[in-house]
Order: sequence, then structure tokens, then C-alpha cells
Amino acid sequence: MRAVWFIGKFELLLNCTKHPIYSPKSRTPQEPQNVMRNFKMKKTEPEIQNIINEIFDKSLSENSHDWHKNLPIPTHESLIEVATLIHQDKKEEDFQRFFSKNPTFLFKAIPSYGDTNLGVVTKLPVGNSFISDFAVFTLGQGGCKITLIEIEKPSDRLFTKKLIPSQKLNTALGQITEWTEWIQASKLTFIRDSIETLKRTTKIDSKDFKGSFKTIENKDIEFGWNAFHGFSDFCIITSVVIIGRWSDLNENERKRLLFLNNPQNSPNRQIRTYDQIIRKCYDKQTP
Repeated sequence: MRAVWFIGKFELLLNCTKHPIYSPKSRTPQEPQNVMRNFKMKKTEPEIQNIINEIFDKSLSENSHDWHKNLPIPTHESLIEVATLIHQDKKEEDFQRFFSKNPTFLFKAIPSYGDTNLGVVTKLPVGNSFISDFAVFTLGQGGCKITLIEIEKPSDRLFTKKLIPSQKLNTALGQITEWTEWIQASKLTFIRDSIETLKRTTKIDSKDFKGSFKTIENKDIEFGWNAFHGFSDFCIITSVVIIGRWSDLNENERKRLLFLNNPQNSPNRQIRTYDQIIRKCYDKQTP
């Protein structure tokens, strides 16, 4: 019963309280509203009304799993900051620091955004020889997922004139291939070690927050990961490269990027441009 309760709680939170409401007039995020107020209440069968009441139970938005209230909501200042970094063509390390301070951008970058987010780890080891810039931990009815993120610069080109991946992109993709080869040989060890690393981080609302963080307590991480069969081959491990800008691509390059990101061509690897992840953070505050 506890597993059913826990899974249901995560999924209800996902559907009811995951996103702030965005005000088109003010262009600023607003606090989540009581969804029930938006409906003109009509007389319904008691059993149906009970289900509706359960779905919109206020208590579900006031507990420790309501992760989005503790995540920094992208502000106008954040937008100015990242645009300035792009304009000044700063180093990769500067963008890594920006994402560490603004983890919502990372959650928006991953293809499965919308699942319950458990946390982020910076510089997660992959075996003894590799390190990912970031790792994002999520779970949902699609299963448990660890997304490894490699950061490149927004000024880096994605393709050559012959539409072949550029040296920077090719190096990043090669890095992901090396991660994948190691993980395939030691997947369960990697999962367990990664979860233990996540559990050693601080809560995002802690004064000691310095990039890596978790959104819930360790006991809930452990229980949730078990409830969704994360300590098994059902756990999905994917990778994302953040590089370049969509606005710098010509039509043929955009088609090439879409081709490379087609799930049939790369089911566990995606390439995201800076333009895309920034837009996703500000477009109506939705995935």
C-alpha cells in the first residue's frame, strides 16, 4: 500500500502543482492557483466529486514533495545574465556556473521534462575516467531517468559547411559514446553510485546550496527510486549536449539538427541549443 500511495502522490503532484502560472500581461511568473476556482461547479455524482476532490487535494501542494516552490524561477535578471554571457562569448566554465545557479534551465533542457525532479549533481563521475558536467535525476510513470549533460559554448558551431558535425560537437558526442560504453558494462553500479552521490547533496532550500542539490529527503529518494524500479535495467540513462544557437543555423543546418535529434536516430542522446532551453524557461513557464 505504501508504494501505491507514494507513486500516486508523485503523479498527483506532477499533474497538479508542477508549474507556476504565467501571466501574459505582467510577463512574470505567478504562484500556482487553485485549479478548482477556474471551474464553474456543477452538481455531480458524489463518487465523481470525490475523485475530483482527491485530484485537487490542497494538502498535496503543501508537503515536502512540492519541489517546484523551492526551485529558482527564471527571472528577467537571469535572462539578462545569460544573454550577457552569450554576448561576451564567455568560457564554458562561466556557463556551467550560470546553470549551477539556475538549475531550472537544466530541467527544461532534458527531453522528459515534466517528470518529478529529484535533483541535480554537478561533475558526476562516470566510472573512473569520465565526468559529466551535470546529471539530472527524474522519475515518473515513464520510469526513473538519469540525464547526463555536456556543456559547450553558445558560440560553438554545430556543423561544417558539408553539414558534418563540427569538431566541438563531434568531441562532445564522442564523450557521450564513451560514457555509454562504460555504463552499459556497469549500469547497476553506476545507478547505485549516482543515487548515493545525489543523497549526499544538500536540499535546494539549504543555505549551503552550491550547485548540486536534491529536492526531497534521502528516505524519499530511496523509496521513490525503488517504487519506480530505478535500481534495475528499467532505469533510463540518457545524454544531452547543450551547444550553439538555433538562430545561427541556416535552414539546412536546422534540418540536420532535427534529423540528428530524431528518436529513431538517437533514442538516448539529444542536442539542445541555448536558444531552445532559454525559450523553454520563459515561454508561459511550461515544458
